[in-house]
Amino acid sequence: MQVIAQTGIGTATPDPSAKLDVASTDKGLLIPRMTSSQRTSISNPANGLMIYQTDGVTGFYVNTGSSGTPTWTKVNTEWNKSGNDISFSGGNVSITGNQTVSGNVTATNFIGSGSQLTNVLTKVSGSWVLAPNSNNVSFTVAAGGTYAMWVYGNIPNGIVTWNATVTTSNTNVPVVGSQYGWYYSIGNALVLNSMPDQIVGTNNSIITNPNGYAPNTSHIFKFVITNNSGANQTIYWGYTRID
Repeated sequence: MQVIAQTGIGTATPDPSAKLDVASTDKGLLIPRMTSSQRTSISNPANGLMIYQTDGVTGFYVNTGSSGTPTWTKVNTEWNKSGNDISFSGGNVSITGNQTVSGNVTATNFIGSGSQLTNVLTKVSGSWVLAPNSNNVSFTVAAGGTYAMWVYGNIPNGIVTWNATVTTSNTNVPVVGSQYGWYYSIGNALVLNSMPDQIVGTNNSIITNPNGYAPNTSHIFKFVITNNSGANQTIYWGYTRID
C-alpha cells in the first residue's frame, strides 16, 4: 500500500499543493550554507537544487543545469522591478553581444567614442596645447554626417570661441553649414587668426560653386590661433554627430 500525503511543520493543515509546508510567525527556513568550493564539489547536483553561498559573491544559488553539467545561477536580488520598469543598484552592468533597445536610453556618463553605435548622439572632445606665437591646429571628422562643433579657450586676457553646424558629404567637396568665430581682442592674449574655409552656405539659397575642394581634406577642420600670453595654453575642441 502506498500513502501519498503532505507534510506540515508548524501546521496541521499543509497546503495541498505543497509536499512540505513549513509554517511559522517568528522563524524562517534555513537551507544548507556552504562555500563556493563546497558547492562545486556537490556530486551530481539535481536540477533545481538550492544552497546559500557564504563566500565570494554571497547569496542563494540554484542549479539551473543538469546533474551531469550543473550551472549554478545566483538568485539575483540587485534588480528591482516596478511596473514595466527595472532598475539595478548593485554596481556596473556589462553587456556582451548585440542589444536591441526600443525607446529612450538615459545615462549620466557615456565612456568611449561611441563609434559602433547607430542612431545615438555621440560626443568627441579633445584639446590642443598652444605654444607661444602662431599655432596651426585641426580636428578631423568622418565624412557623410551632420555635426555640431565647437572650439573654446579662456585664459586671463584671452578668450577664443568658435562653433559651427555642418553636413559633410565626401572629403573632396565643401561642407554645407554655418560657422561663427570670436576672440577677445582687447586682451589679445589669444587671437583667432583663421577658421575652416571649407564651410559654405547662404541662408535660403542653393550653392553650385565651388564645385570641388582639395582632395581628401574637407573633413579636416583647420584653425590658426596665436598665443600671445608668453606661456603654453590649452584650447578645447569637440563635436557631436547629430544625424
